[in-house]
Amino acid sequence: MPTNDSLEAIVAAVDAGRFAVLSSGPTPLQDSLTPLEQEMLEMIVNGLSNKDIVAVTGLSVNSVKSRIRSTYRKVGAETRGDAIEWASSRGYGSEQRRRSAG
Repeated sequence: MPTNDSLEAIVAAVDAGRFAVLSSGPTPLQDSLTPLEQEMLEMIVNGLSNKDIVAVTGLSVNSVKSRIRSTYRKVGAETRGDAIEWASSRGYGSEQRRRSAG
């Protein structure tokens, strides 16, 4: 059985951010996505290419690539497929999400 000192050390480590606490709610990373990053994830899930995203957003190719890389980093994705899997599991690309956004 842990001692009070052990419990205090665990609580201090969690408070300091050295250990993640799992929860079923939104992740801090998900909450930190900007509206544009969320929109880009939606477009990626719906099959748009970077070139298509440039046309929709009016951003430069380099800006789109940079923002997509930033989004991948925030959600822990290494590839477009990883990002699609992450986003799809959270309702991106779903009919319900499109209705709630509009």
